[in-house]
Amino acid sequence: MQRIDDVTKPVRGAQQRPTPRWVGWFLILLPSLASVSGTWGIGPVTLFRLAVGVLFVTAAWDWWRFQDRSRTFFTMLGLGVAFELSGVVSMLWSKPPIDRALHDLLAVGFMFGLAVALVQLYRTAETVLTLARGWLYMVLLVQIAALVGIGAPAWPDSSRLAALLVMSVIVLAVGWSLEHDRRLRWAYLAACVPIPYVMWRTGSTLGIALLVVVGLVWLAVYQWGRRFVVPALIVVLALLPATRALLADLAVQLGDRYALIRAGVVLLRRSDWLGVGPGGFTDALMNQRLPYTTHGITSAHSAIVEIATQYGIGVFVLVTLGGIGLARWAIDRLRRTTKQPLRSAPRIVAIWTLAVVVAWPLLSMITPTYLDLPTSALFIGTVAMWARHIERPLGRRVRPSEDALRNLPLAPTADTTPAQLHTEDHEQKES
Repeated sequence: MQRIDDVTKPVRGAQQRPTPRWVGWFLILLPSLASVSGTWGIGPVTLFRLAVGVLFVTAAWDWWRFQDRSRTFFTMLGLGVAFELSGVVSMLWSKPPIDRALHDLLAVGFMFGLAVALVQLYRTAETVLTLARGWLYMVLLVQIAALVGIGAPAWPDSSRLAALLVMSVIVLAVGWSLEHDRRLRWAYLAACVPIPYVMWRTGSTLGIALLVVVGLVWLAVYQWGRRFVVPALIVVLALLPATRALLADLAVQLGDRYALIRAGVVLLRRSDWLGVGPGGFTDALMNQRLPYTTHGITSAHSAIVEIATQYGIGVFVLVTLGGIGLARWAIDRLRRTTKQPLRSAPRIVAIWTLAVVVAWPLLSMITPTYLDLPTSALFIGTVAMWARHIERPLGRRVRPSEDALRNLPLAPTADTTPAQLHTEDHEQKES
């Protein structure tokens, strides 16, 4: 069985440079910049978007230099192009508020630009671990900032904080399994300890429910967790009165989300299946009469509703097929690695990728909007890098350039002595 330390070392046998150190620092800082993107910047130009631009340019150079090709790369690039083209078509057809439409188109462009960049800059599981460490430092800083404001009567952006905590726990679970620094492993535990309390203070019923599910999945990765801890926790949770109250509130909340989904279908049909335009859901919902009520809620509260209603049925189908393909890809990886433990590098990423595919429709329901959030773009980019790792879990293979092929040493012949080989190699180094 291959150790995690061996898997997470940069690949040097492929004769390519590992990820540059400064790119690693960008990956570590990126989550923190995403969490404060609304405050650090001038208008649409934020530090997070500047960092995404730098990574995208670096990835473009890397793509040209190393001639690396992958299905994950072209899938994310194709989805990004489809979103932008469909957004322009639906904007011209339905004429939503232009400011909001351009804002959403720009946000989605940065989302897929980041995903493409992270896929291209992937080298090995070490790159996945570097980004997970960035999430670790970010969630520590976010929780410190949230706990400092405990005395406030209402938490600002509580739904965004709840969604961020759920996404963070998922990424921390991957980082915990890949981490080979024992000191940092304790930091993962320290980051997770206050999360349930902070989540409870946000008041997000759906966030609390998803956090419990994610915690159970994390425990189920280990054999002792599957046999003893998870069954015991399920029994305890089933007997608690708070669980029944939580499920009752969750049923009401999901009922409201179902009403919004029905409203989205009506709006999509009225737009001839082309969509009401980027950012146009709220405007269309307020200006059109529906056959039923949405209980005063005017935001989509679902990425699925945002995608289908605003960008059209074609993009919705592409995203659905992409999610199904990613799930099948993860399941296939798990089948091929049945002899390895679940917490090993090739399997842990596949497990949590599959969990994200299943839980993402509910996860995106926590916040009023999803596609325009920098933290959502970061999470989508992180999962895209996971897909790249599932594609080639032992590292990226690079096609050698023509210069490298031209400078290969001559193959030895039967008449060549070892001394002659040493002389030829010395002459090539001097030249």
